[in-house]
Amino acid sequence: MVDALAALNISKSFDGFIALNNLDFTLQSGEVRALVGSNGAGKTTLIKILTGAHAPSTGTISINGKQLPGGDPAAHISGGISCIYQHTSLAPNLTVAENLFLGNHPTNRFGLLDKKEMKRRAQQLIKDNETDVSPNDLVADLPTVKQKEVEILKALAANSSVILMDEPTAWLSFPEVQRLHDTIRRLKKTGVTIVYISHMMDEIFRVCDNATVLRDGKLVWQGSVAETDRSSMVQHMLGDGGQDTSNERNERRNEVEKGQKTLRVSNLSRENLFSEANFSLYQGEILCITGLIGSKRSELLQCLFGVAQPDKGQIFLHGIPQKIDTPRLAIQLGIGLVPEDRRMQGLFLSHSIEENHVAASLGDFVNRGLFNRKRVRTRAQDTIRQLNIKPDDVKKTVGNLSGGNQQKVLLGKWLETAPDILILDEPTVGVDVGAKNDIYQVLQAFKEEGGAVLIVSSDVEEVQNIADRVLVMANGKLSASFDAQALSHEELVAKISGESVNEA
Repeated sequence: MVDALAALNISKSFDGFIALNNLDFTLQSGEVRALVGSNGAGKTTLIKILTGAHAPSTGTISINGKQLPGGDPAAHISGGISCIYQHTSLAPNLTVAENLFLGNHPTNRFGLLDKKEMKRRAQQLIKDNETDVSPNDLVADLPTVKQKEVEILKALAANSSVILMDEPTAWLSFPEVQRLHDTIRRLKKTGVTIVYISHMMDEIFRVCDNATVLRDGKLVWQGSVAETDRSSMVQHMLGDGGQDTSNERNERRNEVEKGQKTLRVSNLSRENLFSEANFSLYQGEILCITGLIGSKRSELLQCLFGVAQPDKGQIFLHGIPQKIDTPRLAIQLGIGLVPEDRRMQGLFLSHSIEENHVAASLGDFVNRGLFNRKRVRTRAQDTIRQLNIKPDDVKKTVGNLSGGNQQKVLLGKWLETAPDILILDEPTVGVDVGAKNDIYQVLQAFKEEGGAVLIVSSDVEEVQNIADRVLVMANGKLSASFDAQALSHEELVAKISGESVNEA
């Protein structure tokens, strides 16, 4: 039987650094294969080789028995490989039909664009794949999940038999994830092969047939997801020196007692976004607000940090009412905010780790008008060690780091402000298991030292893994709080999906 995809003896080196080492990666027609590994394991390099963006140092790539030339993206696309990236590659100001056939448009006998035929083909693709869009829809007007579906249609329009999906659900809500998984199952039945690159363990076990685990550029485990479990897979990813520390965190979580009430939100409302938000946050606890994407959780956080202003209600810090009208004042009052989009809102990608580290606390490093660069470097080096940032070079440009290490730099930047309250919006989106464990341990330590942590997260596994209490937000309204450990995964998902929530 001919493999749908056969990447054999693949190696890749960069200036003496071995990113991939004699890797064999083969898939069958209609297979859904998870590709997992910690940041730096070699996943991105393999994706670039499979798409033709990089030529392998050694090895060959074949689709249905036909060998493809290395380092030729056009040949790989025409050969049947497409990739759907975490951030959309669609043209937002073009229609669905125009995006589907961009660079591959049908022409009439004069060699000009045949718009009628393009729309006809687009409509047929949409119908065959049961996608709820119109050929005339502007891509910018579509929700994220439908944009993902359009990207899948674009791959099918190019006659792709192998589709790589790189973190496809990073910005999707739970129902949207389910919808995308339904689409993947439908593609599987038609013989399309899917490579599913994700850090989300529950998704891998839900939608994938098999998994390949990479570590340090080598294949360390491969097999059926039905014949393994989460802990085993994490162990393969992290190696002998790593472990999944969720059980240890649960034990430590139970040992920490809540302290004084640090933050109280009373009837906070912002017109057409959220209304009558009421909750308290204590020293020594982690409170998670979960719910579907679009439930206005981030908008609530923006009011707490002074990015936006509520129409009514009050915010109390240590029992004192505060009008937080600027982020500068929020920082002065002891609040730090790790935003949802680290690349657009949190980091200066063209600057170094040490420059990003002090971006929110520059005044602390100025004495009599002089900037203390030596102290900046020392503090950045301390945070690199504390958060296990790789590489451990303060001069390294942040834009060249992996997603997990970028997130650690962003977290370290806000810890440097010495906040009483640390607010995090989707803190581990696109972050691998090893980096998640590092981040969770830092948050646990911050909590044990008396800090108060408020997290917005759509990751149910994360919420149950780290939270002491949970609030569910839906349609701009908060539920009463409940104990994160009191509910099963299925019960928490049901509450997020709309069932009533009773206060614990």
